[in-house]
Amino acid sequence: MAATLVAALVPVLLIAAAGAILARATRLDFRAVHVFAYWIAGPALVFRTVFLASLDAADFGRIAGFAVATYAALLLLAVAIGRIAGWDRDKTRAAALSLASMNCANYGLPIVAIAFGAEGLAIATAFVSIHIIVHVALGGTYAGWDPSRGWRDGARRILAIPYLYAVGLALGLRVLVPALPAPIDSTLDLLGQTWIPLLILLLGVEFAAIQSFRGASEAIPLALVKLLVPPALALGLAILFGWSGVPRAVLVLEASMPTAVNGVVFARQFGARPSLVAATLVFSTVGSLVTLPLLLSALR
Repeated sequence: MAATLVAALVPVLLIAAAGAILARATRLDFRAVHVFAYWIAGPALVFRTVFLASLDAADFGRIAGFAVATYAALLLLAVAIGRIAGWDRDKTRAAALSLASMNCANYGLPIVAIAFGAEGLAIATAFVSIHIIVHVALGGTYAGWDPSRGWRDGARRILAIPYLYAVGLALGLRVLVPALPAPIDSTLDLLGQTWIPLLILLLGVEFAAIQSFRGASEAIPLALVKLLVPPALALGLAILFGWSGVPRAVLVLEASMPTAVNGVVFARQFGARPSLVAATLVFSTVGSLVTLPLLLSALR
């Protein structure tokens, strides 16, 4: 068990550290890497994984239901805490982005891939695809809601997500063709293999970009809630949706990941206390080095 945990966590930390060092030591512009990872490598892996996965439409629907329920519950929890505590709108939005966003891609996928193999990765990739869509639809709409702009702005954000089309196309082609042509499959495979390493590298770059940890006294309680509440919530929802075995373990593990970088991105974009979200990201990520091994040990 110890060897599995080391094998799962150490590569993530080393690659992220390399990204942070590279960002600090050079003046490289990583925007092109972001674009490649988001628009090409990610959709390639999502498309190929969904196309080849043994999941049927019903299983994919249950994963989607689990992802939506988990995200919505954490967002509502943050709003409820904010109202009870008397927080202002900005702090409540920051708490919502901190608790509901999950670093299930660049942190969760490599851990799942090593701990649970191809079966777990297929389930995790489907979860990540849905989570990205839900995060943009619910998190982005909540954080940036402007009554004067209405629902059209939220709809445009959803329709601009490439993973939505990757999943839809893969599910459609599964019905029409038994297999992908070998050259296309090989191309998608090569592109997809770059996604996880790039995401981990970019995680380190984002860490290096954080200039301060103002709001630490507020972030530490949020980080504790982020680390302790989602595992219990996710386990209950996984049982409710009828998951067991490896699928249940993977979904609970993915839903228990620390605050994601895209939570900071939304906070920055919409002026929702980005320093608080960034500090929560750091503290929850550091704390996850303790909680995730314990959780993984229990789930396995």
